[in-house]
Amino acid sequence: MNFRWTDAGRAALASAAHVGTAAVKLTHLALGDGQGPGGEADDNRAALRNERHRADIAGRPSAAGGRIACRADFEPDASYGVTEAGIFGTAGDPPGAETLLLYWTGNGAEAARAGTGLALAIAAVIEFQNAAAEVAVTVGGNIVFGATDPASEEAFGSTRYATGAETGDKTKGDRSVTPKGLHEGAGKVLATLLGSAPGDGTVYQLKGKADGTIVVEERTQDGASSAGIAANAAAIAALGGRVTTLEGKTSLADLVPAAAATDKTYVIKRAKSSGGGGLSAVEAVFRRYVTPGSYNFTVPAGVTRLRALLVGAGGGGGGASTCGERDYTDQNPEHGGDYTEFEGCNPGAAGGAGGASSVRRGASALASAAGGAGGAAGTETSSHARAGAAGRAVAGAAGAGTYGSGGDGGTEAAGNTGYQRDGAGGAAGSVTEKTIDTVPGETLRITVGSGGTAGAAGPSDRDWDTTYPGGPGGSGGGGLVQLVNG
Repeated sequence: MNFRWTDAGRAALASAAHVGTAAVKLTHLALGDGQGPGGEADDNRAALRNERHRADIAGRPSAAGGRIACRADFEPDASYGVTEAGIFGTAGDPPGAETLLLYWTGNGAEAARAGTGLALAIAAVIEFQNAAAEVAVTVGGNIVFGATDPASEEAFGSTRYATGAETGDKTKGDRSVTPKGLHEGAGKVLATLLGSAPGDGTVYQLKGKADGTIVVEERTQDGASSAGIAANAAAIAALGGRVTTLEGKTSLADLVPAAAATDKTYVIKRAKSSGGGGLSAVEAVFRRYVTPGSYNFTVPAGVTRLRALLVGAGGGGGGASTCGERDYTDQNPEHGGDYTEFEGCNPGAAGGAGGASSVRRGASALASAAGGAGGAAGTETSSHARAGAAGRAVAGAAGAGTYGSGGDGGTEAAGNTGYQRDGAGGAAGSVTEKTIDTVPGETLRITVGSGGTAGAAGPSDRDWDTTYPGGPGGSGGGGLVQLVNG
């Protein structure tokens, strides 16, 4: 049986709209016992003259070596001679109405005999090759198309599958990519986005924009870099030609969930492996707790490791001593008349210690940073550095500042007798940086240490004629807990 394309079939194939998901699809093969002239006289036919049986194309047509193979299985419920046949299909996205695409008639001659209880299988092999001949279809034979120009981004035409090397070559506009080729090439495409990484284990941020675009940024301890990493075609060579995998995904769209109405941020990480580990994407974590107190943090889905930065709170500064003098009227000539004499000092109070910052799982501490010690009090004979120790500065996202600084010590009063002393500055809180293994969905307890209390100045509780009041110390700076993807 040599099939001819119907007018509707030719129009469907020629339409520029019928590509990709809207391409022509073969759906059914029908048999009948009608009679007609065939040839061009039947090109406008939309149905068989007397259709007796229609069957689904079995399974999905297979493609290999420039050929498309399909079959249909029939179980006739009556006896008749097969004198006409047609292949039906749809086109468009969503598919339109089923249309007779190809038609054959024997003009009375039987191609096969259908009968009750007799299974009948019809197989078709469609072969594509360059030829100047009219398009023809032969059931059990070949379909031959006329010669076409190569496809381009501007025009439809013939194309072929890309090789592995061509899959990663962004200059090719006339190649098709198979799912396997896309999977193998996706890592190279992503490597181009990431550029030359400083080493395995580098964490990147993929930001799915609401407009459908993706921005790639390197992830830092203080937050994401403000500048996206430029696409770099040389990055593939810089990575030694390694092909990374996408954890079984075949595209970035599969790897990174679509953004909603607002941007949503994810991070992508290259696993540590000398051979080029796989890539995985999870929701970005950037939490910076800066207000003293306790909080609950629920680990997002897919996040199995966090990098924690903890700063203990600074100690409070010690208070300065308060001293005094007494005035005397002396009739003893040995003293030379009236005089003033130092009477002593009341020491200030020591500053309070800063509170610890921690990340806990239940009763177990996963990471902690101790608070700084409080500054010593000023006394009559002490000698202290009054400035509190500097804490840890963080930059980047909201909450930038310095945390865990020690409070300054209290200062002695101006015009003192030389006996009064400053309070000591508080010590800074300790700093801990640690990678924590986590379980998605678990709740961690976050505690941010409170700054140490300021030491009070020495009291003015003596009967002095002249008092030199000392100053109180300063409060210690609060701590910090910061969590980012590890």
